[in-house]
Amino acid sequence: MATEDAGLTGALPDEAGVLIGSSRGGISTLEHEAWKTAPSASAHSRLSAYLMASTTVGMAASTVAQKLKTKGHCSGLSSACASGTTAIGEAYRLVSHGYAPVVLAGGADAALCRLAIGGYGAAGAPFSLREQAL
Repeated sequence: MATEDAGLTGALPDEAGVLIGSSRGGISTLEHEAWKTAPSASAHSRLSAYLMASTTVGMAASTVAQKLKTKGHCSGLSSACASGTTAIGEAYRLVSHGYAPVVLAGGADAALCRLAIGGYGAAGAPFSLREQAL
């Protein structure tokens, strides 16, 4: 885990923060829910109550903060492919300016679904759905 890699043993300070960058957030969950409901006019009754919360970019940071019981700055950032780097830069700013004693920062993405691959393919990425085994 990142805390062990950073040499942070024991409890973190209450003011510790978490910043995680993600370019797509929960796009796989969004696609899964959309495919479940596409054929029906009353499809909204089959949507997960957690759909909107689980597809926000901030969900990863919130989950980490809850697990580590931190109460400091917590945010998800999205700046395309630079999201993880942006999170690290913002964490540096928070610590160096005295806003937080420690901030866990990084990036996370798992946009491995037909919707994301198709979207990137339409934008000219060098792959297609036919080449992917999903």
